[in-house]
Amino acid sequence: MTFLNALMLVGLAAVAVPIIIHLFHRRRVSTVDFSSVIFIRDHHLQRSRTLRLRELLLLLLRTLIILFLVLAFSRPVVEGLAGSLIGSSLEQRTVFAIVLDNSYSMDAGSYGVTPFAAAKAEAGRIIDAMGDGDEGVIVLSAEPPDALPPVPTTRMETLRELLADVEASERSGDAAGALDLARQKLAGIVAANKRIYLLSDLQRSDWRNLEESAEAAPSQPSQPTPQLYLYAYEAESVDNASIDAVSVSEGLLIRDQPERFVATIANRSSVAMNDREVSLVINGEKRGSRQVTADAGGTGTVQFNVLIDRPGRYVGYVELDEDDLAADNRRYFTLSVPDAFGVTAVGRTESRYFIEQVLKPSGGLVTPVDLRTASTDVLNSDLYDAGVLIVDGGVELTPARLSSLERYVSSGGGVLMFLGGGLDRAHYGHRFFSDVFGCSIRGRRGAPDRKQTFLRMDQVDYEHPVFRFADGSADALSTDAARFYASFVVDAGQGARVIARFADGTPAILEGRSGSGRALLVATDVNTGWSDLALRSVFVPFMHRSVRYLHPSVAIAEGGYLAGNQVAQPLTRFPANDDLYLEYPSGHSETVKSRIGRNGITVEVPDTKQSGVYLLRDGASVVQAFAVNPDIRESDLERLIPAQAARLLGVAAPVALMSPDASTDVPTGGDPGATDRYEIWKSLVLLVLLLLLVEYWYAGSRTGGSNVARTQTTV
Repeated sequence: MTFLNALMLVGLAAVAVPIIIHLFHRRRVSTVDFSSVIFIRDHHLQRSRTLRLRELLLLLLRTLIILFLVLAFSRPVVEGLAGSLIGSSLEQRTVFAIVLDNSYSMDAGSYGVTPFAAAKAEAGRIIDAMGDGDEGVIVLSAEPPDALPPVPTTRMETLRELLADVEASERSGDAAGALDLARQKLAGIVAANKRIYLLSDLQRSDWRNLEESAEAAPSQPSQPTPQLYLYAYEAESVDNASIDAVSVSEGLLIRDQPERFVATIANRSSVAMNDREVSLVINGEKRGSRQVTADAGGTGTVQFNVLIDRPGRYVGYVELDEDDLAADNRRYFTLSVPDAFGVTAVGRTESRYFIEQVLKPSGGLVTPVDLRTASTDVLNSDLYDAGVLIVDGGVELTPARLSSLERYVSSGGGVLMFLGGGLDRAHYGHRFFSDVFGCSIRGRRGAPDRKQTFLRMDQVDYEHPVFRFADGSADALSTDAARFYASFVVDAGQGARVIARFADGTPAILEGRSGSGRALLVATDVNTGWSDLALRSVFVPFMHRSVRYLHPSVAIAEGGYLAGNQVAQPLTRFPANDDLYLEYPSGHSETVKSRIGRNGITVEVPDTKQSGVYLLRDGASVVQAFAVNPDIRESDLERLIPAQAARLLGVAAPVALMSPDASTDVPTGGDPGATDRYEIWKSLVLLVLLLLLVEYWYAGSRTGGSNVARTQTTV
């Protein structure tokens, strides 16, 4: 036997109350012998024994009344064979949660014949099978899981109306989170018969965190574990391909040079994909279409070359023609091309000279750059509108300046840093290097200005946007080209991104990220005493692409954010006023609040359930734009078999595998064999009422007791 309200058992202490009252109120009689009443003594003793027996019986009745009343409030549950026999013959209240998988993989298949349509119909039958007094809730498993209504309800009509409005989402699923939410909703209700109905296609990625979540779930020994029923669905013969990525190559506004948009398409089907049409749409205008072919389970790419002839903000998507799963056929991107890239150069005269020479506009070959120079004093406080900050190796890097640079990157800024004589050995271990780049500085090698020995650069990641050069100048980075006479030895930690190495394998250039900003760290200096990189032709495209890649106002299409995840969007500039509002892809708008923190201004967007481009507006102007896309892991329709899923679920609860095809196979509280536990609180309440009646009758039937006592004291 278990107790649903075990805390109420503390009330058992009240059982001692009638016993204590009985002991303190026992009649104390002083007996005086008279010769004239000796003949009635025997009769008096017999009556006294009868009176004591009555008192003991009343004491027992009153004690039992309190005992059974406390037990009724503690909600005892009979388990095992006895509970099964009672529960199978008597109808009892059912508290249930329907966990409905509405991730977008559930929508695979032809129109109207999908796992989601079947699961939704089954959920309706479960609701219809419930009776008066039953209480339930619908939990949707698409990230983030949601409960409809927020608290369980006894109104089945309300659940039917909410279910009718539920549709498959454009988000991935979270089976562990949905089950945890369902258990939380049921935990607040005291009932013996609790049930969770899980309806899912068992898509593998949705269950990736279930085992960990089940092991971490806190135990609740005072609460019965809900019985879990698993309904597994599967789409038949699905023809599906997904757009997994869209990349934008330049955004530099080089004269007569088109922008390159590259889309990666994955064939999720078991047969080859031939000549599927892929379209590019920018700012609502179709700018081209291509054909793509891929083997079963393989990938293919298409490239669009589009001339962007003016600065501005561009939003769009790449779209694949229709198949059996529509949610992953479109991928959004944003691209912002400013009138000019703001760059602030901090360093010595020689280094600034080379930087100025390569970044000054020259005809139509380079990105327009608004170059400013500044003294090292700008690094002694928080940086704001610096654009891309270029720091050469001669700048003294004090702890305060390194911390200022870290805050700037975290707030969305871009930093290109060269290491040179300004970095003191005492600051090699500063957190700026570990937090932003995931690396540490071990030491320095070579002798600047001597130029006796040198290293060359090798293992360059030519797919990185910084090195994606249009001509053959990339070769100048490697063998028989730039010479590096002195450099720093950098230890790259786990997760550090090294985009170029020296010939001995040590990192030469690393990319770092913190918050929404980017940074590049070059392990040598621009100064010609450290290397001749600034004298090589490769230095020009390297600097321009670095500026374009790091600039805060440029959003490279890397997939943006995932649908369903909360977005904390840093702002690249301070809004003119507090009239900030968010425009959703649907066109709906709502006011948002910005917060000013250590890393600048951030706007939190809690609702990203819809895929598309979100616009942050300050009045009529667009402050920021970001893309939200489906999680492509959901496009992989590999699934668990029901037995595997049942083993995962069985960590926290018993599982019954149900057949989705059996439309009448809906377990409810009154079905034969549906439960092995039964609440007996109602029976205890009836027993208490019966005992009260007996006590009232028995106490009122006492006669003569008071007269006997009066005779003993007055005669």
